[in-house]
Amino acid sequence: MNPLDDDTDELETEAQAPQSEARLEVALSANDAGERLDKVLATRFDSLSRARLQALIADGRLSLEGRAVTDGSQKARPGLYQLLIPAPIPAEPSPEDIPLTVLYEDAHLIVVDKPPGMAAHPAPGNYTGTLVHALLHHCRGSLSGVGGVARPGIVHRLDKETSGVMVAAKTDAAPSTGSISP
Repeated sequence: MNPLDDDTDELETEAQAPQSEARLEVALSANDAGERLDKVLATRFDSLSRARLQALIADGRLSLEGRAVTDGSQKARPGLYQLLIPAPIPAEPSPEDIPLTVLYEDAHLIVVDKPPGMAAHPAPGNYTGTLVHALLHHCRGSLSGVGGVARPGIVHRLDKETSGVMVAAKTDAAPSTGSISP
C-alpha cells in the first residue's frame, strides 16, 4: 500500500497521542524529482503548512532513506522520506515579576495599559515576558480560565507592537458582570 494513500490516519495518530513524537512517511517517485522538496511535501502533508515543514526540515527532522535532510529548497529525489513531528509543548505560563500599569482593578477584573512590544499571551517566539506572565504574578495566579491554560484571563488581545488598554478577567463571572464603576 502506498503511504500517501493513508496519510490522514498517520496525522490522526499525531493528534491522538500528543505526548509522543509522531512519524510521517511518504514515498516520492521519479515524477516528483526536480521539484522543490518543501513544496512537494506540502502537497503530501496537507495538514502541515509549508512554513511548518520548512522549520521541521531545518531542525533536521526530515530524512531520506535514513539520511538527514536539512534544506527544504533542494530538489526532491525519489525515495522514502520520514518526517518526525515533536510532541506539543504544554502551554502553562508561570508568573513573572513584570511591572504593569494598572488603570483599574477589582475582585473580578483588571484593566491595564499594555505597552508596545509586549505580547498579550505566550505564542511561538514569545514564550516569556508576556502580559499573561505579568498578570499571573500581579494577580497571584487568580485569573479566570476563560482564555484557557495558555491565556488565563485574556478576553481580547492587542497585537504585540500595539499599545493600549486591555481588560483581563480575574473570575469566570467577570465577562458577564457588566460595566466598570470607578
